[in-house]
Amino acid sequence: MGTIELNTLRKEFGSLVAVNDLDLTITEGSYTMILGPSGCGKSTTLRMIAGLERPTSGDIFIDGNRVTDYPPRERNLSMVFQSLALWDHKTVRENIAFGLKMDDVPKAEREAAVDEVAEILHIEDKLDQSPASLSGGQQQRVALGRSLVREPDVILLDEPLSSLDAKLRLEMRAELSRIQQRIGTTFVHVTHNQEDAMSIADEIILLNDGELQQFGNPLELFEAPNNEFVANFIGTPSMNLMDATVDAGNATITTDGFALSVPDAICARAGADRVRLGMRPSNIRPVTNGEADDGPSFEATVSMVETFGDANWYYLDTGTDAELVMKSADEEHVRSISAGDELTVGVRPDAIHLFDTDSGEAYS
Repeated sequence: MGTIELNTLRKEFGSLVAVNDLDLTITEGSYTMILGPSGCGKSTTLRMIAGLERPTSGDIFIDGNRVTDYPPRERNLSMVFQSLALWDHKTVRENIAFGLKMDDVPKAEREAAVDEVAEILHIEDKLDQSPASLSGGQQQRVALGRSLVREPDVILLDEPLSSLDAKLRLEMRAELSRIQQRIGTTFVHVTHNQEDAMSIADEIILLNDGELQQFGNPLELFEAPNNEFVANFIGTPSMNLMDATVDAGNATITTDGFALSVPDAICARAGADRVRLGMRPSNIRPVTNGEADDGPSFEATVSMVETFGDANWYYLDTGTDAELVMKSADEEHVRSISAGDELTVGVRPDAIHLFDTDSGEAYS
């Protein structure tokens, strides 16, 4: 169990619309991320699901039951707060068991439940310690254990990784994914970090200014963005975006710096002569003699190279003010391409994105 339906969910704070008529269904047993920039309505949405914030209008259903007016304790969900909210004067065991004790669960049953959860979280040897003596990752496990032990239908997580250093963050997000897959409970996790969302989420709810921009799996958001905001927000580095002109008669898309010869079907997608052209850095690649005919290509000069160990970012000068970025992990490219090199680069036709210049919506 753990299906969550949000029906035209809206939250206003005075004249500010924090969440604007959100309509979606979170799949039972999924790991769903609510993603977006600061102030986009992520935490407000989570707090409405939790019952900590009352919607201005709209409804919330959990497993088909309307819970819009239910207090938090009657929704059969649990929440892990950003601050963790652990009691240092209580042992780890007492922290995890606290909710069960408040529900008058018999001591023997509480002890057995805590032992089982501690074993899942690999903290069975920490139960008699104070949370203050534990590492940040271990404290995260204690906070999660306090939620798991109550066997809720849904676990809500509000930026649980934001206070961790980079290495521990990677370890804990992998651990969260492992735990969620093992227990099968619906997780709804708020984050502003797209790498967290892209790496472990089954579904991503991407918000901006309280509006739903796209809801789908990570690959859908990366390969088929609904609009220019999604295209720009998802992916590292961001999608290359530039103004362009579509000439359907000659099957070309022209920017200030280059022209692409493209299949007729791509031009046919555009709803106007002027568009915004988008290309993912990872979809741009150098082409050698004889390969250019395999797809659209153009000339560029490498102005700068950034090395990240697993891949290089190549900044391409096409003769305009705007630089394009090409991303490659190909060992041959890493060893052979340097600043100052003149290249022919190409992009697969199916990796070309076109957006409306006014609305930013994708032409599909």
